[in-house]
Amino acid sequence: MAITSANQLELLQTAEAVAREKMIDPALVIEAMEESLARAAKSRYGSEMDIRVKIDRKTGRATFTRVRTVVEECRARRRARLRWRMGQSAPHRRA
Repeated sequence: MAITSANQLELLQTAEAVAREKMIDPALVIEAMEESLARAAKSRYGSEMDIRVKIDRKTGRATFTRVRTVVEECRARRRARLRWRMGQSAPHRRA
């Protein structure tokens, strides 16, 4: 069994208390906490980053993930690089 810090458990206890007080599903409170933590991370590390947060419902451990999108290289850039490699349009070709 993993040892969990008191702060992590306190996070879950707070979510439970708020959910009871407002009579809503605890999952909604945890989702709101995840969104808030993600916004805080974006303000700290840059709003252009896609940062996602997941709180483990059993341990309270928050996991921060930065999501990146990998795209295919632009065709024009690829053709220009191929021409350069073949010596067709090299800016400084050595003899």
